[in-house]
Amino acid sequence: MKFTERSEIKRYKERASYNFEDLKYLLEKVQFCNLSFCSDNQAFIVPLNFAMMDDKIYVHASKESRLARQLSDGKNVTLSFVFLEKVVTDNKLCNYSMDYSSAVVFGKANTVKDDKEKLNFFIELGKKLDPLNYKNVILPEKNDLDQVAVISIDIEEFSLKSRIGFRNI
Repeated sequence: MKFTERSEIKRYKERASYNFEDLKYLLEKVQFCNLSFCSDNQAFIVPLNFAMMDDKIYVHASKESRLARQLSDGKNVTLSFVFLEKVVTDNKLCNYSMDYSSAVVFGKANTVKDDKEKLNFFIELGKKLDPLNYKNVILPEKNDLDQVAVISIDIEEFSLKSRIGFRNI
């Protein structure tokens, strides 16, 4: 995987990681992301739940949504993920901060057309969001899968930053 200036951590470089295993670990702990993209010279950011499969990040949306309409194959996207451990206070308001681990991921969006891949995404999402009960819910049928857009994001590069350490979350 390549790393360029766009993913380089500029401040507090000692808090940075470019390790893919750290990224996967963080994404196991975080339940949602923010996905940003540009359309008609306007930036958009959308909060979404997600799952990771085969080193790709997957999200879903209604087929009628702006997200689904705009994320044509190969469109550049950026995702952000944050695990908040705690708010850090101080006797000066300007020193308030947070103990966190975060990631910024740059990638290319691709519409998933294969129903088996879509179904596997929903199963992984169920495991992530409802690990005790996901096996007891009804799986989507073909007509359900036809109504939803599933988008995979090929990770091109990323950076992580943490005040608490990546394996301490």
